[in-house]
Amino acid sequence: DSQGIMSDTAKVCPVSGEKIDGSEGEPVKLTYLGKEYTFCCSGCVKKFKSEPINYIKGEVLCPVMGEPVDKSVSTTFEGVKYYFCCNPCIKKFEKEPQKYLNKQ
Repeated sequence: DSQGIMSDTAKVCPVSGEKIDGSEGEPVKLTYLGKEYTFCCSGCVKKFKSEPINYIKGEVLCPVMGEPVDKSVSTTFEGVKYYFCCNPCIKKFEKEPQKYLNKQ
């Protein structure tokens, strides 16, 4: 039945790797570049915000150009680190951050 299938696909915290089933407290959600991530606790959210690229599976794309990012090219906005393909994209992002965060 579908109930059994749903419980087998429990979410996993991208930072700790722990299954998120609600038994440890309320899961914490964060949207990063248009994708929602669910964490087991606020401590894991803090780690994610400081270095998201370490916890994202798959390719991270520049929010300005849509190109693969260079991990060494980044800026922090509202306590969250964002990565870019080149330094000129940081300047564009810092001028109008909501424009690029909302387009994802």
